[in-house]
Amino acid sequence: MESTTDVIQPISTKQKIEKCIQVLKDKNFGDCQALLEDICDKLDKQFTFDQVTGKLYQDLVITLCKELKASNDHNEISLTLRRLMLSTLRIFSRDRSVAMKFSDETVISMLIQQIGYHTVAEDNVNTPLDSNNELDNSGATTSEEPNHAGISDDQIQVIIEAQKCLCNLIYQNASARAAFQARNGLEGICNHVHQHDKFPYAVKLYDLRLLFLLSALPPLQRSTLLEKYQGLKLIINQILRYISEDAGVKNDNPVDHDQQQDVANAYTRSKIPLSDDCMSLVSESLRILFNITLELQNQTCNEEDLKQIAKLVETVRKYIIHILTDLPVVSVLQKDIVNIFVNIPPKLLSELLILPLNGDEDNNEYEIKETVAFCNRNMIVVQGLLDFLHSRLPNVELLSQQSRDSLKPILTLLCSLSRADSYIRKYLKLKVLPPRKDFTKRPEEGNSLESRLIALLTSPWDIKNLVEDFLFVLCKENADRFIKHTGYGNAAGMLLSRGLLAGNQTVETVNYSSDDTDSDTEEYKEQHDKIDPVTGAIKADNQNIFEGMTEEEIEKEAEHLFTLFKKLNDHGIIRPVDRSGQPINLPDPSIFKKTENEDSDQSDS
Repeated sequence: MESTTDVIQPISTKQKIEKCIQVLKDKNFGDCQALLEDICDKLDKQFTFDQVTGKLYQDLVITLCKELKASNDHNEISLTLRRLMLSTLRIFSRDRSVAMKFSDETVISMLIQQIGYHTVAEDNVNTPLDSNNELDNSGATTSEEPNHAGISDDQIQVIIEAQKCLCNLIYQNASARAAFQARNGLEGICNHVHQHDKFPYAVKLYDLRLLFLLSALPPLQRSTLLEKYQGLKLIINQILRYISEDAGVKNDNPVDHDQQQDVANAYTRSKIPLSDDCMSLVSESLRILFNITLELQNQTCNEEDLKQIAKLVETVRKYIIHILTDLPVVSVLQKDIVNIFVNIPPKLLSELLILPLNGDEDNNEYEIKETVAFCNRNMIVVQGLLDFLHSRLPNVELLSQQSRDSLKPILTLLCSLSRADSYIRKYLKLKVLPPRKDFTKRPEEGNSLESRLIALLTSPWDIKNLVEDFLFVLCKENADRFIKHTGYGNAAGMLLSRGLLAGNQTVETVNYSSDDTDSDTEEYKEQHDKIDPVTGAIKADNQNIFEGMTEEEIEKEAEHLFTLFKKLNDHGIIRPVDRSGQPINLPDPSIFKKTENEDSDQSDS
């Protein structure tokens, strides 16, 4: 059992913070390093700071920012100490109330300098520390072997800590975002991304995460990134560079994007798995592109935008079908690809997802060699999207909120593609809602993709609306066809919401092709009379529930059932409607008493 003296009391940390503030002000940097190491170790897992000692934390933050700003001008702090000071700021930047105290333009400018986010107009376009020499704790100069285009490992660590701190501040409050914009930070980070071949994985990753935050939080930055800094082209070309570098091919001419495209296609065509780091960078890039392409939905795509989108789809579509490893990073990459596909105009996307059946193996344009033949076309990518949906849809009863949310993009995508292209719709119809042959089970029973989707039609979750749209489009928005595949009971909610309960109606939002029909199978024709239209399955040979009951007992049971329906209606739990879908009012149960009295009077006479 530990003694109480072994437990670190909060006061000791408080005293260390007070002492650290004093030695920083006295510029006794040698004593400061050990104090900061201890403070960081004790607060590393902490994300909020109590108000009692909050003022003390703020004093430390202000002092650290002041000394870091001065070190940018005079370079009098060693890289090791600078990293510790930035690590301390990173920890405090997790707490919004503390972060608000150091989100002004001076602090943001200091962090920008530490990272090296310089604009083209600025003289120094290198990293903030362009010398390979650093100062040790006593001020003496030491030398370290540089890595990554002349940048030492300690310099890299300083950059990463500054990036993390800046990410926290940008995320926490609008004043930091405004200060970053005022310092032309967006231009600086775009220039930094252009130089990613000089930096290791971690620097690239946090650049992309910061760019994601900037493209997600302030809408103005998103449009600026797209239009002024050609963000679409910038990020797509970076994806090609990441894949090329992962293949071990160093392109000395970063502008030669055609070469990068060829290398990327050749690399993935050989089925060599991408490294986890490369997949993470591609995923982060796709998230930025998702935000950028939101702007394209509000405007007409120009020729250059369409060209860049085509390049993107041709590069990433292969990863939908190549399950390279079982690691979560692959699933994340595929999810990000699906998300970006949702933002691309469906007509353009469908043309890029349907491949020629027999491509020229020497032509990079047809880099996918797997084949799923359908109507003289290769549907391998469409099948990959369908497999992705299936993998995200386990047992319906086990669907968590997170799992349901993950289904929304892929359902939206498949529905829009089905509306945009008749071949995709026909293929998906064949795979998702094939002609029914087994009528011994209800449509929602079983483990097939069809059964799982139909089971969602009667779920209490909002995901059912997307499932309804998808399946209804596959049925060419024909109510009778929809009912035949799902059963009237499963279809009733959707039919009610669209005023189609009477059946025999089609509400086409697009002009569907007429060359495909949903002809009845021989099994359906043979068992049609035995199929319960409500359940969509053959009626069970159950015993008559009224057998052995008198007429009076049957009438009482009917009256009791009606009374229960009336209570449910009065409490708003159910809403009776007529065949046209219009709500109707249920009469009062007392009508049964009147009917009984009238029958009694007639019998007496």
